[in-house]
Amino acid sequence: MSVVQAATQGAQEQYDMGQKYMDRGNYTKAVEYFNIVRNYYRDDPLAQMAELAIADVYFKKTEWDLARYSYDDFRRRYPRHEKVDYATYQIGMTLYKKAPKFAGRDQKWTAQAIQSWQGFEKRFPESEYRPEVEEKRTECIERLAKKELQIAEFYAKRKAWEAVRRRSEGLLNDYPNSEFRLQAKVLLVQALIELDRLDETKNLWKQLQAESPEQADTLKRKYPQLNTAS
Repeated sequence: MSVVQAATQGAQEQYDMGQKYMDRGNYTKAVEYFNIVRNYYRDDPLAQMAELAIADVYFKKTEWDLARYSYDDFRRRYPRHEKVDYATYQIGMTLYKKAPKFAGRDQKWTAQAIQSWQGFEKRFPESEYRPEVEEKRTECIERLAKKELQIAEFYAKRKAWEAVRRRSEGLLNDYPNSEFRLQAKVLLVQALIELDRLDETKNLWKQLQAESPEQADTLKRKYPQLNTAS
């Protein structure tokens, strides 16, 4: 079907054809139909949906940057559209998809995904994408926390205690609810003792004793001076 022939059909039919081709994985034909809707039916609400659908095509093709730019363009052009929550969710997903899952790798995309979803619940409290955003954001936060812990452990093996202190303290400050906070507290107590700063461990040591008596006993055997910090 030529563009001229296609343009004689209705916007809904064109849009449905685009969706059909996208579902089948024929992304070239899908974009052709979505472009017809966008270019020939500018006053039809489906023209805006066609722009969003083109972003979806890029996403399905794993062209993350093009998808992100397209979702962001949609969001900027139609800030009151009912699908703005979806576009915002998808912007974060393009960054999430680019991020390496192994915590030891560069996590700049993970950090950007978290940033892109900042305040999502407040802006879109009724969004159907809210649970997924919360789940993915927590996963990203834990990945960043794990990276900090791994770096702290690396320095601990080399007895670079000031670096251990900075990293473990940073983890506790930046990710206070992380599942890795207990390991960070253990490393921080150890670093402070090694740095002759026993007096700074008092509150932290009390927390550790309450949260994990086993870990506390292990540390106490290694550092008997902790008895005076209780």
